[in-house]
Amino acid sequence: DDVAAALPVTHAYATVALDYTKRHGVFRFTTSDWQEYLLNAGDAGQMHEWIQAINLASARFSSPPLPAPIGSSR
Repeated sequence: DDVAAALPVTHAYATVALDYTKRHGVFRFTTSDWQEYLLNAGDAGQMHEWIQAINLASARFSSPPLPAPIGSSR
């Protein structure tokens, strides 16, 4: 497992690569510094699963943590 070769998910997003027509199941991964990668999933179903998982991970790592709840002591 080489962490240096991993793509950063913070502030990244994935979308269907509608303009790429050479293969089916291709989606675009865009990093926070606007680098784009075309990734090929096995089929449309797997592509949508990857897009959903990447965007969920990105949202999770990109958003700040919620503040602690404020309670009342009566």
